[in-house]
Amino acid sequence: MLDLYNGEELWSSEVDKSIRTPPTIHLDSILVGTVAGIKSFDLGDGSNGPYDDIDLIARQRPIVGPETVLVVTSDDLQLFQSPESVEAKSQIADSRRPFEDDNPPVRVDETVIRTYQSAADAFLERSFTRAKSIARDLNAIYDERVSSMEEAVERIEALETQIEKLPEYRTKSRWRRALQRAEDHFESGNYERTVETAEDALDEIEEVVHSIERASTAISELESQIEQVQREGYEVSEGEQQLRDAREQYDDGNYKDALEKAEAGIDVVADRVYTAKNARDAIDKVNDQVQSTEYDVSTARELVRDAESAYEANEYEDALRTAELAAEDLEETNELAESAWAAIEAAEELDTRHTGIRYAADQFGYTERLEAAHRAYDDDEYGASLRSAEGAKQAYQTGQWLVDGSIGGTMSAVVLYSVRPDLFERPARRVRNAISDLDTRGSDD
Repeated sequence: MLDLYNGEELWSSEVDKSIRTPPTIHLDSILVGTVAGIKSFDLGDGSNGPYDDIDLIARQRPIVGPETVLVVTSDDLQLFQSPESVEAKSQIADSRRPFEDDNPPVRVDETVIRTYQSAADAFLERSFTRAKSIARDLNAIYDERVSSMEEAVERIEALETQIEKLPEYRTKSRWRRALQRAEDHFESGNYERTVETAEDALDEIEEVVHSIERASTAISELESQIEQVQREGYEVSEGEQQLRDAREQYDDGNYKDALEKAEAGIDVVADRVYTAKNARDAIDKVNDQVQSTEYDVSTARELVRDAESAYEANEYEDALRTAELAAEDLEETNELAESAWAAIEAAEELDTRHTGIRYAADQFGYTERLEAAHRAYDDDEYGASLRSAEGAKQAYQTGQWLVDGSIGGTMSAVVLYSVRPDLFERPARRVRNAISDLDTRGSDD
């Protein structure tokens, strides 16, 4: 067969119009013009020739094909073509790819066949622009299908790779079934459905792989944390149980549940250690305060012992709560003791050694209450001491109110003055007047 692209690409419409000859014979071959150009067909072994007379005619008459002129000479063949026909023939030649065995197995359907025939017909009709357009569209369809096929192959291979990476577990067959569906679509030539099926499976596998990685990382982190805190002496049995549950879920292929268990375990261990450290710090702090206080803090001391026992039993939350109660009790006791002593001092400071006021205050229990406050304080009864001291203070202030003339006289002051006038250094004028009034009314009676 002659190569379509040999020879000069020249064309003369005048020559095309003037030359109309049928196929002819050259040497032992017959030359014809076709849609693909000039073709040479072997006539046999040459037993029927040479045909000098026919050969002579062939050398004198050019052979005309679609937009092509082949001139036969004694030395060679000269091919003249139009540029438009060359471009159209190139497009049509490319459009034969779906029919070639050495090209990718793209499905050839009726649409492809009819389109190719339309391009060839247009070429034979010398409608080169239309032939080129039809062939170009067919090539675009072909290229798109080849691209779809290549993408489908790529997706299937990616799916196979991802499935192999997955650990063996009871749901792995699900992805194998998806792979089989994708391969079935591929065999039927439905590459779009192949890609869709494979990508859906890949998306789900990606999520699973992500869950696997996260679950594996979380389990490793939990294992590391448990080992670390156990070396530090903390008990984390709840975290260990979470670790066992996470491993079990992981082995069963339940990676999301495994991740949740592992993350919950990490939180449990962290909270456990945090509580334990806070409990230890709280116990040590309140114990130091108990040891250094000058007051009786037996209740707080007992609470500290209880907190220590709870800590040693790995009951960290109870230990922390008990230590906090001990600190609260210690603070309340210290404040109460300090308040009691301050009240005692305040009551004592009221005593100005004024005989009259002291006598009057004692009538309301000043000395008795003050002594009771001291006794209660010495007995570590700080609440009772505070109440007695405040009572002593009130008793003294009442006596002072009765005696001090600057406050004002009352009938009680009059009576007291009449019984013990020596107790009053400067009785108020109204008190003396009141006494005189009483004496006057008594003499009138």
